[in-house]
Amino acid sequence: MALSFGTWLKDQAHRNDPIGDLAKDFISACKWRKEDPAAKSPDHVSFQMDCLGACDLAYEALDAAATEWRRTR
Repeated sequence: MALSFGTWLKDQAHRNDPIGDLAKDFISACKWRKEDPAAKSPDHVSFQMDCLGACDLAYEALDAAATEWRRTR
């Protein structure tokens, strides 16, 4: 069974690249909001980033992460 985007992204926190940085921020946001990361789609993460005024580099990391995740499905 394929991992949800949120679960996949959470598992990328060990990386030393923009996707790893995004994953760490994602985990922190989910903990702060008391939300289950497994339920999050790329669109949901993008919406949350919109609400927080994320920078262009964060959106680029999200696009790269979503592309990688789709390849694993």
